[in-house]
Amino acid sequence: IYGLKRCNALIFENRDLEIRFKQLYDKNKPTITILPSINVNCDKKEIQIEKELNNIKKGLFLCGWQLNKNIMMIPEIASLFKKNNVRFHFLLTAPKDNSHIHRKFLLLCQKYKVEEEITIMGTIKKEELESLYRQVDFVFLLSKLESFSNNIIEAYTFKKPLIVSNETWAKQLCGKAAIYVERNDPKDIFNKINKLINDTDSYDKYINLGSQQLKKFPMIEEKINQEFNFLKYVYKEYN
Repeated sequence: IYGLKRCNALIFENRDLEIRFKQLYDKNKPTITILPSINVNCDKKEIQIEKELNNIKKGLFLCGWQLNKNIMMIPEIASLFKKNNVRFHFLLTAPKDNSHIHRKFLLLCQKYKVEEEITIMGTIKKEELESLYRQVDFVFLLSKLESFSNNIIEAYTFKKPLIVSNETWAKQLCGKAAIYVERNDPKDIFNKINKLINDTDSYDKYINLGSQQLKKFPMIEEKINQEFNFLKYVYKEYN
């Protein structure tokens, strides 16, 4: 907030946040939204998920012990799959660090009796991303608020349906190319995923919509040019 109030201009990655800034702080300050560009090209390294999971649908939470991502909801969601006899496995890339949140998460897994339905993988390296995405069926992003998340472009790039919070920030970035869920409602999340599992046409539809949405994000060179042109504009305004 200190920086927001004292800077001469602002670049946002999300139009929703730009609108919020105008409403809360200064509607006259120069601002612009420039969508992020991510380069997923890098050296590739294969990783192997347990062979027992090969024929089971898998959902990925690619994040650490970040409560904003709503990771503590995973055990309860997993319990609904188990209760309804739907084989589904959650992968979480948080570190096995015995931290307070880690221990609390394990207790929730015990409470809901879903230790076998969840794997804590530990941190994933960039060169392992493609291999990991190739082995999962859904990508989860259940944040309350984000400016942007790499999960979005990665899900689109590697052709996986994106399960995302029903929030305005997400709709600005994802448009129609996501399955929107009530992030604190495990039943809503379960029902929408289960529907996709049983509807291959809808599953493929969201993959195709993701490929179309990906085209709206700029290439790296284009993004740099947009930022540089805005900086030149701001410089002229204040000199």
